[in-house]
Amino acid sequence: MGLTTAPAPRGHAVQARVNLETLNPDGGVTPSGGRLAAYEPPSGPGIRVDGFGYAGYVTSPAYESLLAKVIGHAPSLSAAAVRTARSLAEFRIEGVDTNAALLRVLLADPAVIAGEATTRYIDENAPALIAAAAQLPQSSLLPLGEMSAPPTKGAPPFGILGGKNLLPLDSAESLPAEGEENAVAIVAPLQATVGSIDVSEGDLVRADQAVAVLEAMKMEHVVVAATAGRVVRVAAATGAVVQKGETILVIAPEDVDQIDEDADAAIDLDHIRPDLAETLDRWASLMDAARPDAVARRRNRNQRTARENIDDLIDPGTFLEYGAFALAAQRKRRTPEELIKMSPADGLICGVGTVNGALFAPEKARCAALAYDFTVLAGTQGTMNHRKTDRLLELVADQELPVVWYAEGGGGR
Repeated sequence: MGLTTAPAPRGHAVQARVNLETLNPDGGVTPSGGRLAAYEPPSGPGIRVDGFGYAGYVTSPAYESLLAKVIGHAPSLSAAAVRTARSLAEFRIEGVDTNAALLRVLLADPAVIAGEATTRYIDENAPALIAAAAQLPQSSLLPLGEMSAPPTKGAPPFGILGGKNLLPLDSAESLPAEGEENAVAIVAPLQATVGSIDVSEGDLVRADQAVAVLEAMKMEHVVVAATAGRVVRVAAATGAVVQKGETILVIAPEDVDQIDEDADAAIDLDHIRPDLAETLDRWASLMDAARPDAVARRRNRNQRTARENIDDLIDPGTFLEYGAFALAAQRKRRTPEELIKMSPADGLICGVGTVNGALFAPEKARCAALAYDFTVLAGTQGTMNHRKTDRLLELVADQELPVVWYAEGGGGR
């Protein structure tokens, strides 16, 4: 046949992606994770499984939820779907929640097999799909006596719902400390990395107040307080990995009505965070209004500023400036504060915007603009200045943009 001749297609293949997640009634998904108690993929004629897992493997919340791909091949599409669904039923995965049952329901759905299901199908039918998946038996490889095995003796009776549960009292490792007898444990609703703990021991919190942020599967999950009260213990730390059901912090119920009123009265809706304020100040320092002496020197020579030239060229509000916070590469000789004052944008204002956008389609109106700033070291070229130019010209070449270049300057430094 030769290497240049492709064989004729033969049969059909259906791929099911087994993810560490479960479907919610609103069509969203909740990531899962933890330690795999069992991982036994199916096998046989026409079955292929690409995945990674083994009994004892602890999944990582830093990666996406895909655990395995189950592919079934058969002469017809319907037969391939049946084979893939049967393989999913034989795929023994314990210790974590997966979407395997949901995939089996979908593969038995006539609308899916007929190609009539759209990308909105799961969102629009989530409650019915969840109910159907809940009726399916677990892995067909499990002995009947293990299908609904009771919890291991000593396991805490977690009743997890929305990241909340009562503090377990029958586990020696989880016995409440002094003052926690009637406390409520706020637990992780999924395996995740702790992004932040937003309260401290002794703080009063309101019911449903955000107390922590977890990071899993490239998403953030806000954990809220199950009850109003005082934080008596913070059990997790920022950067730590917590398992589903693991305690994040403990709250002792307490009346906080007065605290609620005081907190509401103290909220300043105009408050700007320090990091945002610093960023806004840096942007403001680049503008002509913040550099009156430099502007005055241009006026004495009957000349315009580089920003005035770009403002007249580019449509208002469309200029996306590149590398505005770049500074001259003189850090061995000058402090950052000196460089911010003397070399804004390292003497080159550049970016992309539109020209005559009211007359042309957006893709036709886009234009790159560069202007050497004579008020910064006489508009000469420098290290960061060159890097900004190179980066913008790469974009120009890739997107085939027109370029307007104001080349006023005093040569190389």
